[in-house]
Amino acid sequence: MQSSQDYYETLGVPRDASAEEIRESYNRLAQAHQAGLMHGETGAEEHFRTVQDAYEVLSDTDRREKYDRATFRPQDVESASALATSPRERYPFWGYVDVLAFIGLVLPCLFLAELAAGAFQRVIRLRVHSIAMQVLPGQSLFYALLFSALYLLLKLRYDRPFWESLRWVRTRIGVPRTILYGFVLAFGIALLGSALHTPDLPTPMKQLLSDRSSIVLIAIFAITVGPICEELAFRGFLQPVLVRSLGPIAGILLTAVLFGLLHLPEYGRSWRHGLLITVAGIAFGCMRHLSGSTRAAAIMHAAYNFIFFATLFSQKGNLPTSW
Repeated sequence: MQSSQDYYETLGVPRDASAEEIRESYNRLAQAHQAGLMHGETGAEEHFRTVQDAYEVLSDTDRREKYDRATFRPQDVESASALATSPRERYPFWGYVDVLAFIGLVLPCLFLAELAAGAFQRVIRLRVHSIAMQVLPGQSLFYALLFSALYLLLKLRYDRPFWESLRWVRTRIGVPRTILYGFVLAFGIALLGSALHTPDLPTPMKQLLSDRSSIVLIAIFAITVGPICEELAFRGFLQPVLVRSLGPIAGILLTAVLFGLLHLPEYGRSWRHGLLITVAGIAFGCMRHLSGSTRAAAIMHAAYNFIFFATLFSQKGNLPTSW
């Protein structure tokens, strides 16, 4: 395979770039191409064809190996032996030890958050009438403590940035399409729930949404903070490790199963509710893997949650009457 075009240079990646780095570079270039077309830049279409050619070769393992053999030049590196002995940096650069450390921090962070939130309410003698106001301060502080610990882990152990490491990046899919996928998923899950005859149980989640002010507060939290934190933890931190060791299908599926199990107590341990959440988790995982962006998965997750609360607010007769 001979080509006058340097595919690595076209995509702006080194020759030892990982598959994910190649995909992310292509996504960025695709997004820039769309912006170029909007501004009427000359030669944008021709340039992007070269980008597509490069991506089609470098994203395919067999074609990439053939291309590397055909275009290998010893002068491109310090020596041929150095090229053979220097391993590619793997992604994710963290492993199961870090995942276990992160999981081990959950209970201590939860305990400290609940303790601090309760102490604060007692000190200022705050009377809380909303169930959500009893829960959300501790939950928010828990997320702050847990992700601060993750930030320190990535920074102190690996000297890496938090957001870039967890792939909080833009993609060529774009926000509007990502939101649309979240809406479609929500309606698909609703149809699946109807087909499964999901029971209407007195779950902790229904208790949490027992008054109007709680519904409003939980809705805001579920469309903003919740999706960001959950996607950073599951699709940003956990899924890449599982995908690397088990492959994309098993990695995405196992992450989604763990995601569903975590939410199971909120829905009275109903297996039907757990299955629905797991299916949603699979969709978020696919978005993360195919787009290379945890940000895209979080946006899709937020859109999915938005439909749930929009439907709830549209059923005025079923809303609690007390504020």
